[in-house]
Amino acid sequence: MNLTRKRCGVAAAALLALAGCDKPGPLSAAAKGTYPAPPAAPAWAASLAGRPLREAFPNTIQCLGFVDGTSDRYRRARKAYGWAWNRTSAQPIARVAVVDADGRMIAFGEGGIPRQDVVQARPEVRTPTSGWSAVAPIGKTSTIFGLDAATRAACSLGAVTP
Repeated sequence: MNLTRKRCGVAAAALLALAGCDKPGPLSAAAKGTYPAPPAAPAWAASLAGRPLREAFPNTIQCLGFVDGTSDRYRRARKAYGWAWNRTSAQPIARVAVVDADGRMIAFGEGGIPRQDVVQARPEVRTPTSGWSAVAPIGKTSTIFGLDAATRAACSLGAVTP
């Protein structure tokens, strides 16, 4: 029993030593408040920021899609990601908008991200570039919409919650 305790103590000391040599993890940024600034919105979105979604995209398209989750943290924002397929044009969604509770577009993102898993799970999706990502504000429930600029149409892909 004494030998087992000694081994546990040595193992714990080794883990502490390794932890001290490691680069700062994502939680250290939270503790210090040093998240990076979010990336800039795509150039195509400049004239859309703050506008009501239904004013700029009054039509509706049929789409498949999903908000898979969130990842990277930024100052007052996080990256949301998922996949989307425009059933009307049989193409992946190329542009997405983050819409607040008032229906205004507050952030944007783009598609074209490889998602082979979607092609395997959904036979209707015929190209592996159905993935998208966008930066969404923290602390607000936002809805992600796929956009079709050619037809001025949009479809809901899901929500990002605080």
